[in-house]
Amino acid sequence: MANLYADRAGEPGIDADERDSLAATADMYVEDALGEAPTGASAAQARGKIKSVLGKYREAVQWFERAEEQSRGIDWRNLYFLAVARLRVGDAGAAREAIVQAISDPNAPPECWVTFGQILLELNEPNEALNAANQ
Repeated sequence: MANLYADRAGEPGIDADERDSLAATADMYVEDALGEAPTGASAAQARGKIKSVLGKYREAVQWFERAEEQSRGIDWRNLYFLAVARLRVGDAGAAREAIVQAISDPNAPPECWVTFGQILLELNEPNEALNAANQ
């Protein structure tokens, strides 16, 4: 449920009051999940998504890192969210590390490659970005 509310809060066209209300509801569901399973990677990921929607990217990074520590194997979704949040706080090098892990999963969608290209441009590596765009 938390992911549904967090996704809705991040949709374009949502006014600030509705966004905050949706994010608060999502946060409540995450708190419940964390209380039941405090080491749950999905609950930590949901918390990171909520923080991202609210523009609290440093906090989001901490939650996505926590989810990564608790996940079993590669979770391209969490790594993608982690890369985006790291990029938003200005840590393109760490964002690159996360997105490289995400794209190592054959199930990673094209959005991961687009983000990889954006990160490479941020790192002033345009030739590598062009290669990523061709994936």
